[in-house]
Amino acid sequence: MAANLHELEEKLFGKIPQTPVPSVLDSLNDEKKKKIAEFRSRITNQWKEDELLHEHDKKENGNYFLSDLTLFRFLSGYQWNIDEVEPVLKGACEWRKKFEPWNVHIDDVKAVAQQGAIFHVGFDKAGHPLIYVKLGLDKLENNEENKLLKFKFFVWLYELAIRRMPENIYQTSWIVDLTDASLSVHLIKSMKDMFLELGTYYVERMAAIVVVNVPWSLKFLWGVVKMFLTQQTIDKYNIQGSLKEKRNECLTYTKDFQRRAHI
Repeated sequence: MAANLHELEEKLFGKIPQTPVPSVLDSLNDEKKKKIAEFRSRITNQWKEDELLHEHDKKENGNYFLSDLTLFRFLSGYQWNIDEVEPVLKGACEWRKKFEPWNVHIDDVKAVAQQGAIFHVGFDKAGHPLIYVKLGLDKLENNEENKLLKFKFFVWLYELAIRRMPENIYQTSWIVDLTDASLSVHLIKSMKDMFLELGTYYVERMAAIVVVNVPWSLKFLWGVVKMFLTQQTIDKYNIQGSLKEKRNECLTYTKDFQRRAHI
Protein backbone atom coordinates (compact mmCIF):
# COMPACT_ATOMS: atom_id res chain seq x y z
CA MET A 1 0.00 0.00 0.00
CA ALA A 2 2.77 2.44 0.99
CA ALA A 3 4.74 1.55 -2.16
CA ASN A 4 1.70 2.14 -4.35
CA LEU A 5 1.10 5.53 -2.70
CA HIS A 6 4.75 6.48 -3.24
CA GLU A 7 4.54 5.58 -6.94
CA LEU A 8 1.31 7.53 -7.36
CA GLU A 9 2.75 10.61 -5.67
CA GLU A 10 5.82 10.47 -7.91
CA LYS A 11 3.59 10.41 -10.99
CA LEU A 12 1.43 13.27 -9.73
CA PHE A 13 3.99 15.51 -8.06
CA GLY A 14 7.41 14.54 -9.44
CA LYS A 15 10.26 12.40 -8.15
CA ILE A 16 11.96 13.41 -4.91
CA PRO A 17 15.56 14.56 -5.61
CA GLN A 18 18.25 12.25 -4.25
CA THR A 19 21.17 14.72 -4.31
CA PRO A 20 22.65 14.92 -0.78
CA VAL A 21 22.02 18.22 1.01
CA PRO A 22 23.93 19.26 4.17
CA SER A 23 21.89 20.02 7.28
CA VAL A 24 21.44 23.71 8.04
CA LEU A 25 22.14 22.86 11.69
CA ASP A 26 25.71 21.87 10.82
CA SER A 27 26.52 25.35 9.52
CA LEU A 28 25.28 27.35 12.52
CA ASN A 29 27.71 29.54 14.41
CA ASP A 30 28.34 29.05 18.14
CA GLU A 31 25.97 31.87 19.13
CA LYS A 32 23.00 30.31 17.32
CA LYS A 33 23.82 26.83 18.62
CA LYS A 34 23.85 28.31 22.12
CA LYS A 35 20.42 29.89 21.51
CA ILE A 36 18.95 26.55 20.43
CA ALA A 37 20.45 24.86 23.51
CA GLU A 38 19.04 27.61 25.74
CA PHE A 39 15.59 27.23 24.18
CA ARG A 40 15.82 23.45 24.55
CA SER A 41 16.68 23.83 28.24
CA ARG A 42 13.68 26.10 28.78
CA ILE A 43 11.36 23.62 27.07
CA THR A 44 12.75 20.70 29.07
CA ASN A 45 12.55 22.47 32.43
CA GLN A 46 9.45 24.66 32.08
CA TRP A 47 7.11 23.09 29.52
CA LYS A 48 4.84 20.13 30.12
CA GLU A 49 5.51 18.38 26.82
CA ASP A 50 3.37 15.36 27.59
CA GLU A 51 0.29 17.57 27.98
CA LEU A 52 1.16 20.08 25.26
CA LEU A 53 1.96 17.71 22.40
CA HIS A 54 -0.38 15.45 20.46
CA GLU A 55 0.63 11.78 20.53
CA HIS A 56 1.59 12.12 16.86
CA ASP A 57 4.18 14.80 17.70
CA LYS A 58 5.86 13.11 20.66
CA LYS A 59 9.46 11.90 20.51
CA GLU A 60 8.63 8.24 21.06
CA ASN A 61 6.41 8.15 17.96
CA GLY A 62 9.15 9.19 15.54
CA ASN A 63 7.61 12.54 14.50
CA TYR A 64 9.06 14.71 17.26
CA PHE A 65 7.75 18.20 16.60
CA LEU A 66 10.07 19.95 19.05
CA SER A 67 13.22 18.82 17.25
CA ASP A 68 16.31 21.00 16.96
CA LEU A 69 15.27 21.83 13.39
CA THR A 70 11.88 23.08 14.61
CA LEU A 71 13.57 25.22 17.25
CA PHE A 72 15.91 26.57 14.57
CA ARG A 73 12.99 27.41 12.25
CA PHE A 74 11.04 29.27 14.90
CA LEU A 75 14.07 31.12 16.30
CA SER A 76 15.19 32.08 12.80
CA GLY A 77 11.73 33.42 11.99
CA TYR A 78 11.66 35.58 15.11
CA GLN A 79 15.16 37.09 15.06
CA TRP A 80 16.48 34.54 17.59
CA ASN A 81 14.46 36.11 20.40
CA ILE A 82 13.48 33.25 22.73
CA ASP A 83 11.01 35.29 24.76
CA GLU A 84 9.23 36.40 21.60
CA VAL A 85 9.12 33.02 19.89
CA GLU A 86 8.20 30.87 22.92
CA PRO A 87 4.44 31.68 22.90
CA VAL A 88 4.37 31.24 19.10
CA LEU A 89 5.83 27.74 19.31
CA LYS A 90 3.49 26.84 22.17
CA GLY A 91 0.58 28.09 20.09
CA ALA A 92 1.70 25.95 17.15
CA CYS A 93 1.84 22.87 19.42
CA GLU A 94 -1.67 23.59 20.72
CA TRP A 95 -3.00 24.14 17.20
CA ARG A 96 -1.49 20.87 15.97
CA LYS A 97 -3.01 18.99 18.90
CA LYS A 98 -6.46 20.41 18.16
CA PHE A 99 -6.41 20.61 14.33
CA GLU A 100 -4.39 17.43 13.59
CA PRO A 101 -3.08 18.75 10.24
CA TRP A 102 -1.63 15.36 9.24
CA ASN A 103 -5.19 13.98 9.19
CA VAL A 104 -6.56 16.45 6.62
CA HIS A 105 -7.50 14.35 3.57
CA ILE A 106 -7.78 15.50 -0.03
CA ASP A 107 -11.47 14.54 0.05
CA ASP A 108 -11.97 17.13 2.81
CA VAL A 109 -10.87 19.92 0.45
CA LYS A 110 -12.07 18.56 -2.87
CA ALA A 111 -13.87 21.77 -3.89
CA VAL A 112 -10.58 23.70 -3.79
CA ALA A 113 -8.41 20.94 -5.26
CA GLN A 114 -10.69 20.36 -8.27
CA GLN A 115 -10.14 23.92 -9.50
CA GLY A 116 -6.51 23.13 -10.31
CA ALA A 117 -5.52 26.56 -9.06
CA ILE A 118 -3.01 25.39 -6.45
CA PHE A 119 -0.77 22.35 -6.74
CA HIS A 120 2.59 20.85 -5.83
CA VAL A 121 4.63 19.99 -8.89
CA GLY A 122 8.28 19.09 -8.83
CA PHE A 123 11.18 20.71 -6.99
CA ASP A 124 13.44 23.72 -7.45
CA LYS A 125 17.21 23.54 -7.97
CA ALA A 126 17.86 23.46 -4.23
CA GLY A 127 15.45 20.55 -3.70
CA HIS A 128 12.56 22.54 -2.22
CA PRO A 129 9.09 21.21 -3.11
CA LEU A 130 7.58 23.64 -5.62
CA ILE A 131 4.04 24.92 -5.14
CA TYR A 132 2.31 26.69 -8.03
CA VAL A 133 -0.65 29.02 -7.48
CA LYS A 134 -2.75 30.21 -10.44
CA LEU A 135 -5.06 32.75 -8.84
CA GLY A 136 -6.99 33.27 -12.08
CA LEU A 137 -8.41 29.74 -11.76
CA ASP A 138 -9.75 30.31 -8.26
CA LYS A 139 -13.47 30.90 -8.79
CA LEU A 140 -14.76 30.08 -5.29
CA GLU A 141 -16.79 32.81 -3.64
CA ASN A 142 -14.78 34.68 -1.02
CA ASN A 143 -17.05 33.81 1.93
CA GLU A 144 -16.20 32.47 5.39
CA GLU A 145 -16.97 28.84 4.51
CA ASN A 146 -14.65 28.90 1.51
CA LYS A 147 -11.95 30.76 3.43
CA LEU A 148 -11.89 27.90 5.94
CA LEU A 149 -11.86 25.38 3.09
CA LYS A 150 -8.90 27.13 1.45
CA PHE A 151 -7.07 27.26 4.77
CA LYS A 152 -7.54 23.50 5.19
CA PHE A 153 -6.37 22.95 1.63
CA PHE A 154 -3.15 24.88 2.25
CA VAL A 155 -2.64 22.83 5.41
CA TRP A 156 -3.06 19.63 3.38
CA LEU A 157 -0.66 20.99 0.75
CA TYR A 158 1.96 21.96 3.32
CA GLU A 159 1.77 18.55 4.97
CA LEU A 160 2.13 16.86 1.58
CA ALA A 161 5.15 19.00 0.70
CA ILE A 162 6.77 18.43 4.10
CA ARG A 163 6.28 14.68 3.78
CA ARG A 164 7.98 14.74 0.36
CA MET A 165 10.94 16.92 1.32
CA PRO A 166 14.36 15.37 0.66
CA GLU A 167 16.53 14.80 3.72
CA ASN A 168 17.71 18.08 5.32
CA ILE A 169 15.29 20.18 3.23
CA TYR A 170 12.76 22.02 5.39
CA GLN A 171 11.30 24.75 3.15
CA THR A 172 9.11 25.12 0.06
CA SER A 173 9.32 27.43 -2.95
CA TRP A 174 6.23 29.09 -4.43
CA ILE A 175 5.25 30.55 -7.78
CA VAL A 176 2.15 32.75 -7.70
CA ASP A 177 0.79 33.48 -11.18
CA LEU A 178 -1.58 36.46 -11.36
CA THR A 179 -2.73 35.86 -14.95
CA ASP A 180 -6.47 36.68 -15.22
CA ALA A 181 -6.70 37.09 -11.44
CA SER A 182 -9.39 39.43 -10.12
CA LEU A 183 -7.63 41.19 -7.27
CA SER A 184 -9.79 43.23 -4.94
CA VAL A 185 -8.68 44.90 -1.72
CA HIS A 186 -10.98 42.54 0.22
CA LEU A 187 -9.50 39.45 -1.48
CA ILE A 188 -5.92 40.60 -0.90
CA LYS A 189 -6.68 41.28 2.78
CA SER A 190 -8.32 37.89 3.32
CA MET A 191 -5.40 36.12 1.62
CA LYS A 192 -2.91 38.10 3.69
CA ASP A 193 -4.74 37.17 6.90
CA MET A 194 -4.82 33.49 5.93
CA PHE A 195 -1.10 33.38 5.13
CA LEU A 196 -0.25 35.23 8.33
CA GLU A 197 -2.14 32.57 10.29
CA LEU A 198 -0.48 29.76 8.34
CA GLY A 199 2.85 31.45 8.98
CA THR A 200 2.46 31.11 12.74
CA TYR A 201 2.02 27.33 12.42
CA TYR A 202 4.47 26.75 9.57
CA VAL A 203 7.22 29.18 10.56
CA GLU A 204 10.09 29.50 8.05
CA ARG A 205 8.60 26.89 5.74
CA MET A 206 8.91 29.20 2.71
CA ALA A 207 12.30 29.60 1.03
CA ALA A 208 11.18 31.89 -1.79
CA ILE A 209 8.07 33.15 -3.56
CA VAL A 210 8.11 34.33 -7.16
CA VAL A 211 5.07 36.41 -8.14
CA VAL A 212 4.63 36.54 -11.93
CA ASN A 213 2.44 38.36 -14.45
CA VAL A 214 2.02 41.20 -11.98
CA PRO A 215 -0.06 44.26 -12.98
CA TRP A 216 1.65 47.63 -12.50
CA SER A 217 -0.84 48.58 -9.76
CA LEU A 218 0.24 45.63 -7.62
CA LYS A 219 3.91 46.45 -8.19
CA PHE A 220 3.20 49.91 -6.82
CA LEU A 221 1.34 48.43 -3.84
CA TRP A 222 4.27 46.09 -3.16
CA GLY A 223 6.61 49.09 -3.09
CA VAL A 224 4.53 50.50 -0.23
CA VAL A 225 3.91 47.23 1.64
CA LYS A 226 7.56 46.15 1.76
CA MET A 227 8.43 49.24 3.79
CA PHE A 228 6.69 47.53 6.72
CA LEU A 229 8.34 44.10 6.31
CA THR A 230 11.62 42.76 7.64
CA GLN A 231 14.48 42.42 5.16
CA GLN A 232 14.42 38.66 5.79
CA THR A 233 10.83 38.54 4.49
CA ILE A 234 11.46 40.91 1.57
CA ASP A 235 14.40 38.83 0.38
CA LYS A 236 12.09 35.84 -0.15
CA TYR A 237 9.94 37.69 -2.69
CA ASN A 238 10.61 38.17 -6.39
CA ILE A 239 7.98 40.43 -7.95
CA GLN A 240 8.35 40.56 -11.73
CA GLY A 241 6.76 40.16 -15.12
CA SER A 242 6.63 36.98 -17.18
CA LEU A 243 7.66 33.67 -15.63
CA LYS A 244 9.69 32.86 -18.75
CA GLU A 245 11.99 35.81 -18.03
CA LYS A 246 13.26 34.16 -14.84
CA ARG A 247 12.83 30.48 -15.57
CA ASN A 248 16.54 29.57 -15.68
CA GLU A 249 17.58 31.79 -12.81
CA CYS A 250 16.31 30.01 -9.71
CA LEU A 251 14.01 27.11 -10.57
CA THR A 252 14.13 23.71 -12.21
CA TYR A 253 11.21 22.89 -14.53
CA THR A 254 10.20 19.35 -15.39
CA LYS A 255 8.13 18.52 -18.46
CA ASP A 256 5.22 17.86 -16.14
CA PHE A 257 5.63 21.32 -14.61
CA GLN A 258 5.63 22.93 -18.06
CA ARG A 259 2.51 21.00 -19.06
CA ARG A 260 0.53 21.91 -15.96
CA ALA A 261 1.72 25.51 -15.65
CA HIS A 262 1.31 26.21 -19.40
CA ILE A 263 4.62 28.06 -19.80
